[in-house]
Amino acid sequence: MTQSTSNFTLQVEGQPIHVHKAILKNRSQYFKNKFEHHWKNDQNVLYTIPDKFSYIVYKAFMKYLYTGTVDLPLEQVLELMKLADEYCETNLK
Repeated sequence: MTQSTSNFTLQVEGQPIHVHKAILKNRSQYFKNKFEHHWKNDQNVLYTIPDKFSYIVYKAFMKYLYTGTVDLPLEQVLELMKLADEYCETNLK
């Protein structure tokens, strides 16, 4: 996920996470719904995520959507589970 190849940026705690819309739409029903209904006519390529979850946890969630793997310190796993619950990502639980 690099800025030069991404076509969308999620901003979490003021830090960017560069992503690809197509991957998020294919891997997450939550993002598919957002891109097809809520952000359909939105020309913005940056979306600021409310500070409910930490940047580290959100970045781990994006890695999971891309690779199916999670690399996160044990003490942050509970926060990741809460994020997965909010985003209806039952496979991660």
